[in-house]
Amino acid sequence: MVLSNKKTSPIANKICKNWESRGYNVPDAIVLEGPKAGGHLGWSYKRIAQSNDFLKDYDLFDELLDPVLKVAERFGEIPIITAGGIYTHEDILYALSRGASAVQMGSRFAVTEESGFTNETKQLIINSKKDGIIIADASQGSPCIFPFRYIKNSPLILERTDEHFCICTGLFGAVGQNNTELLGTKGFPIKCPEGYVLEKGKICPGRGNADYNALTTIGSEGYRIDKVLSTSELMRELIN
Repeated sequence: MVLSNKKTSPIANKICKNWESRGYNVPDAIVLEGPKAGGHLGWSYKRIAQSNDFLKDYDLFDELLDPVLKVAERFGEIPIITAGGIYTHEDILYALSRGASAVQMGSRFAVTEESGFTNETKQLIINSKKDGIIIADASQGSPCIFPFRYIKNSPLILERTDEHFCICTGLFGAVGQNNTELLGTKGFPIKCPEGYVLEKGKICPGRGNADYNALTTIGSEGYRIDKVLSTSELMRELIN
């Protein structure tokens, strides 16, 4: 395996050193998630805004993988699991050929028969277009500070009406101009994200409501999904 001349990853190096300094073994594996992933992304709004081409500037294989592999080699060949944008059998083979020990896939399995998503959410993904899967801007209210990728036609987004809005809880009804006493800094609910604010015993959409699929996060390649498959069908496609 030939690694690039790029420096080692400072974040991966810091994590491994921190584990060692606390007397732990080094991590059993590292999941390296690229910019094509769904859900929360590991880049700040500022970094994304400053990038001329976010996907290219932080490409999983051309920019991120080799520096992390160097850290993994230094600390004893830690397995690296690549994630974000892995879609086909060929993508898996390419990741392995570049030095990854495995891949992590989410979007493909979100639209399987066994997935916990509702039929409506699965259809929303199937109907999505490339330009309809976007990264939220800061106004969408992510209490963990990081941006996230989602389908812009998600019901929660279309129904948004309040000035103050927390995307992670979906409390646009409980938190708004008429409930400002519940708000913390930046318009987020007090105790959010770990302890969501509830209004008079309401079930928070983000916790405990099995019917809640109003916000659909998906990877950048999710628009390529065109039908619901069983997990066994999908696995056969991925290994052949």
